[in-house]
Amino acid sequence: MTKRACSMRSYISPNQMMFDGFETEFEKWLDSDNRSLSGHMGRPGKDARRVIGAVIIKHKLCLSDEETIEQIRENP
Repeated sequence: MTKRACSMRSYISPNQMMFDGFETEFEKWLDSDNRSLSGHMGRPGKDARRVIGAVIIKHKLCLSDEETIEQIRENP
């Protein structure tokens, strides 16, 4: 097991463990010097926990996408 940081992700928990062999296709095949992997170019990724939380809220409350966003803004 190794710990790695990926510049495309905006947040990585310090407790997150990375396992060899579970890399994404980008991590496997693209050169780390490739400008596509730059942390300064493009829009940063969203934290998976935040996305999953929004999907759970939407499903449990039977909300539209727009209403889900408003609910999260009103009560984070």
